[in-house]
This record gives sequence, C-alpha cells and structure tokens, in this order.
Amino acid sequence: MLGPAHALEHALERQAEHRAIKRWRALSAVARTRMVRARRGSLRAANAAPAWEVGRWHSRFPLPIHAIHAALLPTGKLMIWSYPFRASESAPVVIEGRAYIWDPSKGTGTRAFHEVTPPADDTSPHAMIYCSGGSFLPDGRLLTTGGELYWPSDDRPLTAGIRDIWTFDPWDETWTRQPDSARGRWYPTQTELPDGRTLIVGGYDEGGKQAANRDLEVFTASADPHGVGSIQPFPTGERDFSIYPHLFTMPDGTVLLAGQRSIDNALLTVTRNGVDGRPLDVFKWTDTSPSDSRAQGNAILEPGGPAGSTRVTLVGGNDPSARDEAAAHTPPRETTQTLDVAQLGDGWQPAASMKIARSNFNTVVLPDGSLVAVGGSNGFSDAEAAYASWDDHRSRRVDLRDAVTGQWHLGAAQQEDRAYHSTAVLLPDGRVLSGGDDRIGTRTSDTAEIYSPPYLFRGPRPGIRRAPTSLRYGEPFRVRTAFRLRRRSRAARAVLMAPGVTTHGTEMHARHVELAITRRDAWGVNAVAPPSAGVAPPGWYMLFVLSNDGVPSVARWVHLVLGGR
Repeated sequence: MLGPAHALEHALERQAEHRAIKRWRALSAVARTRMVRARRGSLRAANAAPAWEVGRWHSRFPLPIHAIHAALLPTGKLMIWSYPFRASESAPVVIEGRAYIWDPSKGTGTRAFHEVTPPADDTSPHAMIYCSGGSFLPDGRLLTTGGELYWPSDDRPLTAGIRDIWTFDPWDETWTRQPDSARGRWYPTQTELPDGRTLIVGGYDEGGKQAANRDLEVFTASADPHGVGSIQPFPTGERDFSIYPHLFTMPDGTVLLAGQRSIDNALLTVTRNGVDGRPLDVFKWTDTSPSDSRAQGNAILEPGGPAGSTRVTLVGGNDPSARDEAAAHTPPRETTQTLDVAQLGDGWQPAASMKIARSNFNTVVLPDGSLVAVGGSNGFSDAEAAYASWDDHRSRRVDLRDAVTGQWHLGAAQQEDRAYHSTAVLLPDGRVLSGGDDRIGTRTSDTAEIYSPPYLFRGPRPGIRRAPTSLRYGEPFRVRTAFRLRRRSRAARAVLMAPGVTTHGTEMHARHVELAITRRDAWGVNAVAPPSAGVAPPGWYMLFVLSNDGVPSVARWVHLVLGGR
C-alpha cells in the first residue's frame, strides 16, 4: 500500500524476525528467563521484544495539521481535520478549520498530503468543523455535524457549538453544505442507523453557557452525491446526552447509549406509527444499568459472530469524583467493563484490566478481533489539564488485548506521548495510524506514527486476488486468494471492518463484522454477507481474509447495499 520502499522495509523486518526466532529457540531456559527479565521495565526493552509479541512502531513523519479528527475514506486515503497551526506559542489563534488528505500510496512526505478544507461559513473564512461529529453515509460520503463557534477567551470563557452540517465526497473530494441543525453542537456524536439515516445527539449548544443540546436529530442523505439532504428533530428522543457520548447500533436495530457519564446509559428503540397515511418515527429511550463514570475513556463494540455483536466494552477513562484535591489531579482508570444488550439484567460486568491506566487515548479493534489501546494521559490535572503526562512516559507503550483469552499485555512504545486531541485508526493494510495531541507547547506542529500489530510478524499473508466490490445482505460470495499457500497460511476467516471516524477518544463508525464461512480450500473461502443492516449498516467496508495463524490480508473495499446493487 505504501509502495516498494515500505514493502522492502517489511521484508527486511521479517528476515530479522526469523533470525531472532532462531536465536531464541537456541537459548537455554535460563538464558530465556534472563532475557525476558532484562526486557522488562523500560521503553527500550519494550521495543526490543519480539515483534510477533509486541508489534513494532515505524518512524515518525510530519503532519500538515493536527490530527484531532481522523477518518479513513473508502478510497483508502485518510482525512484529518482541526484548527490550523499557530506560527508560535504567542501568536493569536486563527479562528478557522483546516482539513487535509493523506494518500498512503505516495508515502509519508509532503507530496502525500493535500488540503481539502471546506469553504467559508457564516462565521469564518473556513468552516470551523473541528470538535464536530463524524461518520459515513451509505454511499461513502463523510458526514460532519457541528463544530466550534468561537475560540474561548476572557470575554467568552465557555465553549459553544455551530449548526453546520457538511458532506464530503471522497471520490471527487468536494464539500457540500447541508441544512443546519436546529441548534449548535460542540462535541456531538452520530451513528448510522440500519436504514442508512444518521442519528445525531449530544454536545453543547450555541449559547456559550455549556448548555447541553438535548435534541435528537436524524439526517437523511440525498441520492445525489452533491445534493442536499434533510435534518429532522424528534422531540420523543430528547435527552441530556452531555458531550461525545458513545453510541452503538445493535443487530436488532436498537441503539445503545454507553457513557461517558455513569448516567449516560440507555437503549433507544425506533417504532413507526401511521399518521394520516404517513409513517412517523417515534424514538424512545429506556434507561439501562449505570456504568462506572469514565470521562475521557473509550468504548468499543466487541467483535461477535456472524449474527452480530450485542456486547459493548468501556475502557479506561477517569472518574471526576475520584479527584485528589491535594494533588489537584484526577487519576485515570486501567479497568474495563462490558454490557451485553442480550442480557441487560446482568448489567455492566467487570472485564480484564489494561496494564496501564489511561484516559484521553484511543482503542482500535483489529481484524483478528484483538484490541490495541494507543496513547493516553495520566488522568486530568490542574497543571496540564487533559494533557497530563506520566514522568516515565509509560503510556507510549500500547496495551494489547488477546482475541482469545481477553487478557491484556504491553506492546511496543511510540516515540511521542499522545493523549488529548490524538487519534488512531485501522488502515487497509492492517496497520494502525496514530497521530495528533496538540499538547500545550507544541501547537505549532504535529506528527504521526504507524504501528504494525504482532499478527504482521507471524507468517505470510493470504493476499486477495479476486473479491466482489458490492454485496447484498445474506448474499453468498467467493474470495479468491492470490496464490496457493501452505495449510497454516491459507485463508480461514473473512471479516468486514467499517472504516474508523474518531475524535477525542470517541469512535463513531468503526465495527468488526465476522462473516459466515461455508467452504475453505487452498485457493480461498466461500463466505456469506451479513444477515441484516443491524449487524452491519449499509456502506463501504474493508474486506480482510485471515490465515489460520491469524495474519490478515491487505483489505479490499466492498460496498454493502440495501436492496439491489
């Protein structure tokens, strides 16, 4: 994906890993124990451990803008957006948004980036879409809602939201202004419903008093990729959602609200009643068991079987009630907890804890069903706010959760601390991009790093030679692998991965969808598309096949559509 130079880099890394494996196997048990002990306790040791256990980070590269928001487009390119760099720390803040696209096929130099900033709005030379929500429409367009109305100052110390709604066509890279929301939204969340519409909730309104926008609104896209859709409020769904709540569409079509606050737990049902011969949606929230308070934490929809997942896990974060007043510090959590919507009566159950406590970080679900937690702050402090750092930089190391055991272990370390305003997303080649953190004192530049998870060092990939580009629900299809492989390296599983759209530790689109397999052979697999739009809402997905060793292919993009192709 990143060209011959990076392909050669991986080849050399694999050769080095094979040599390391041979050396390891030649060691005595005593020598192995000494080696393991010597590796513990430092970042250098973390990166010296075998890559098939901890993965490997690649060199940093500069970004033209802060990666406060990141969205993997169905073209395979990545969009990042935020406010622009400042010329210096003493320079005034430029009140406008900026957006850039990274084309991985062009490497990581300046020529791999180009600007795609949306045009002017009513308040700024460029629409202030940072601190917005983001997700994809069924046709692959990016939808952003809300953003920043103004930069806080002594006169206006509290933040406020804009009413802007924009769509971005990833194929011709143009923006279209959509109808405004009824009120402003700063830090909203949105998620795609099974029928392809987008549910929008949360954030602070435009009043400048950090008042919650209680509206539930639904955006319906136009059939024309450059056309104007519609936005409709539904009073039956009004609620105090606070900022960047976590939302997940369930297989039965309901939507789970899961934090960040302990009171932000409810299940949304949508019913259609006929009024004068016309359908009328009724949105109703039913409270569920409260979770722990996990401000600035993560939430993920757990991987499940082909029938879909009903389990959501909350990861890390911090509890404002645990603040240490003497230290002026709120510590982060390493704990996690899981709710199964199919077993609501059981409430939130504790699950395995990370090795490092984190808040203001990112958790990415990988194609093999494992998780990687990237970056994070040492909670929240008066001195550093959400950028609070560890003296020993411990959160540079990733936490990895095993797909089978569910237990966490530490992985390799990044070169930078990445906490508040950082992002991390899965790339089509199975790696993870980590960028951002406009840390106080470094708002004049930004960088990114790419992480290769351990599975990329466990054997050859089952490359995809042929696969459909469009699928209907429940449709059987064939994936032909690129070449005949030994049995352990043959394609054994197939998954769809919805592309990530993330900001402030809140992922609004990514999901892992396991596909039913009806046949496996030396040349590929026969699979079945997801059974319903609740399991996988319509849109563009990355199709990965995985070997018996759990090594994923490079993905192919496939369009999952409602009705006909």
